[in-house]
Amino acid sequence: MTRKSIGKQVEQAFKAKKWTYYRLWKESEVKPHVAQSIMKADADYTVRSLLKLCFALEIESLGNVKEQDLVK
Repeated sequence: MTRKSIGKQVEQAFKAKKWTYYRLWKESEVKPHVAQSIMKADADYTVRSLLKLCFALEIESLGNVKEQDLVK
């Protein structure tokens, strides 16, 4: 699983909830620009930020994440 596919999965869950970035920020404590960068896969992010988003968006699994995918 690549950073892009992780971002796509987070974005799909975000759109499914029909939340605004403000609501996502309040629910996850992840700043909107960080959430956007995760969804667009255009910058590095912390595992903590990703986990907070996953918890808020009720994402239970991101699939098989390989170590080399995290380094890319």
